[in-house]
Amino acid sequence: MSERPNTRTPDRRAKALRRWAWGLIATGVCATQVSCFAPSVGNPPEPRQLYFPSGLALDPRAPEGEAAKWLFVVNANSDLAFNGSSLVAVDLNRFFDLAFSDPSLQTVGTLAVNDGVQNVGSEVDDQNPCRRNVSRPQLIECDESSVVNEDTTVYMTTFATVAGIWQPDPASDRLRLLTPVRGDPSISYVDISGGLGGSSLEFECGQGSDESDPRRCSSDFRMKHLRGNEDLTRLATEPANILISKRPGYPVAYVTHLNRPVVTLVDLDGIAEAESGKSVLIDEARILHPTEVVGGFGIAERPCAPEDEGTDAPGCERPKVYFGHRELTRVEIASVHLQQPGEGQTCVGYPDLGEPGGLLCDFQVVDETTFVPQTLGGVGANQLLGAPAFGEMAFSQDGNGLYITQVNPGGLIYVDTSLDDNGEVRNETIDLIEMCAEPQALEVFSVDGEEYAAVSCYKPAEIFIVELRSFRVIRQVIAGTGPHEMVYDPTRKVLYAANTLDATISVIDVSRERVTRFTEIARIGLQEPYGG
Repeated sequence: MSERPNTRTPDRRAKALRRWAWGLIATGVCATQVSCFAPSVGNPPEPRQLYFPSGLALDPRAPEGEAAKWLFVVNANSDLAFNGSSLVAVDLNRFFDLAFSDPSLQTVGTLAVNDGVQNVGSEVDDQNPCRRNVSRPQLIECDESSVVNEDTTVYMTTFATVAGIWQPDPASDRLRLLTPVRGDPSISYVDISGGLGGSSLEFECGQGSDESDPRRCSSDFRMKHLRGNEDLTRLATEPANILISKRPGYPVAYVTHLNRPVVTLVDLDGIAEAESGKSVLIDEARILHPTEVVGGFGIAERPCAPEDEGTDAPGCERPKVYFGHRELTRVEIASVHLQQPGEGQTCVGYPDLGEPGGLLCDFQVVDETTFVPQTLGGVGANQLLGAPAFGEMAFSQDGNGLYITQVNPGGLIYVDTSLDDNGEVRNETIDLIEMCAEPQALEVFSVDGEEYAAVSCYKPAEIFIVELRSFRVIRQVIAGTGPHEMVYDPTRKVLYAANTLDATISVIDVSRERVTRFTEIARIGLQEPYGG
């Protein structure tokens, strides 16, 4: 990584704050203006900078027993300060080497801070990038430019959202990262390889075709139309959430839209008429509320218990997926089917669909049923539109519990999804917990055999930790400003949270072996513009 002069100055912080304030206005003005999202207009992002981080994905390729080296971060460009979003790679090994003398984070007791960490208020540079936080001196913060791999950073269009990772072959080092982009609208993807065992990390998204903006991903890596055909249905507006299926034999991803009652299905492997290796939109299922302007957000795929593998138990014969409405307290249940040719039929691509017996042998989302969970505050299925109802959802590891974040009023809902005597899923609300205002993001994780849920609270800048066996809040963790998406690092036993408004990533200790458990121990990025 090349050196650069320190740019963390009070003037830069003031400019960042003004940019954020004006960005709120600009977002409203530009929401309907296509020119606001022109890919080569304006200044490109800084390749070593976090700005409005919206999506996190941990590299799943680490050898067994080793910690992940890379954390992939999607930056949303929410204030329209640059000409688009970006994808950056954070070198976690380097970050923990800089911040702590025990990078494995496995020792018992208090983590040992490196001697090179500076005191509160110190200027940082490439030689000394870490310092103690002004608000909480026990917290270590490091300039992100010292740990972002500048060589790989690529640019996408504005308002990228969450990140999903697909690893087609566990024996290969190749990954595909997908992110819905609201400003386009599209679903962009970047192919990732290398970066392990001394090899160079590589991002591939067709960048280099624009001489004025060489990091810009090409349009070939943006999915906009069904089957990649411009004559077919255009992707619905406001794609905001994505989930990659974990079911073997189903290389698909699900996408929900904030303001459209549809679920978009992505074939990650591609289809017959598509260019080899390209992911393709293959289905748009209208399974949410029929009101045109009401969409969804939360997605959860029911896992299949190992003892049920290969049976017709829910989620085992084919994926069973739960979708939460955005502005109604309802959950839709659907399954994914693969169209198979019958007698006298053959599988064809779309251009050959007119042939006698031709069939599109593709995956399809099929609506099954709906249920209305019990909610906090008496909010019912006929809630007035306009106020978010449900945020993210996630299943327990065994599939017998579904957890739903309720946005208004803030809470977490526990739904029993075990099987009854007839082999049917119960879908009965068991318990509810009241928590912060407007929680949305959710991460379910396991530490030493115990399951927990982390719920991020955007406004109060907190993360609630819920122990799921007893279903109670056991800690409220102070994070950075505007925490949202989270991802769990099982080897280091830490939780990463993207702090959207102060452009940092919180590192939260969840290990039973350390006295710093359930506290923020470090931060990738400096606390600006809200810090000293």
